[in-house]
Amino acid sequence: MGFDHLAIHRIFIAVALVLTQSGCASVWHLEDVVTRVSRVESDIAEMKKLQADDQQRLDRLHKDMVEAEETLRRSGAHLGDDMDAMKLEAARLKSADEELRFSLSRTASEVGLIKRALSERLGVQTLDIPEDVLKNPEKLLAAAQDAFDSSDDRRAVELCGIAIARYPDGVTAARATNLLGEIAFRAQNWATAVREFQRVHNYSKTLKEINGNQALLRIGEALEKQGSCAKAIEIYQFLVDQKSRAAEEKTAETRIKKLKKTCR
Repeated sequence: MGFDHLAIHRIFIAVALVLTQSGCASVWHLEDVVTRVSRVESDIAEMKKLQADDQQRLDRLHKDMVEAEETLRRSGAHLGDDMDAMKLEAARLKSADEELRFSLSRTASEVGLIKRALSERLGVQTLDIPEDVLKNPEKLLAAAQDAFDSSDDRRAVELCGIAIARYPDGVTAARATNLLGEIAFRAQNWATAVREFQRVHNYSKTLKEINGNQALLRIGEALEKQGSCAKAIEIYQFLVDQKSRAAEEKTAETRIKKLKKTCR
């Protein structure tokens, strides 16, 4: 509902005239009434302006809500499309993964057949070594020692070779080489045993964990078995001259005394 400025103005004038004619009010009273009428009209104008501003804000708010609702609806539609696309892609990837797993399994089976055929036809031994053993030098050496203790010298040799190839400059290689010497010694391959134990002695020069005296003692023993008693005495004497007070020195002294009686 709007305000009728003219009607209000007429009412105030009529009231003022009545009051004047009846002698109840003076001219001053009339001016006061006019002033009040003007103030009321000003207040009404201000109220209309505020009403118009409020209406504009309401219109803008309504427009923004409509636009937001439309944007949300469109985004929701796109989101639904994206979710459908993602589901399709996930299904495709799952299918591809299953195909790959099947292919790998088939390939592994074929490799196993090839290894078995090589072993049967060519006499080539193939080792099936777990990955965690290959990556752990202690486990690798333990596997080689287990093979040696089980008299599976071929497997022990291959495992030692792998250990030396993977860890060529450290304690692992030195211990694997020592085991190769023991394998050769047991096989009565004296020349190979001497060569491997000599390598162990060389390792001991830079690795305190390796017993070089033990390696020298095994070299002397291999030379004795080979029938090279003079060379064996030289090795034992070299060990005694180390003056390290190791147990191997006493053994070497005993061997020297015995060989000097029998060596020709």
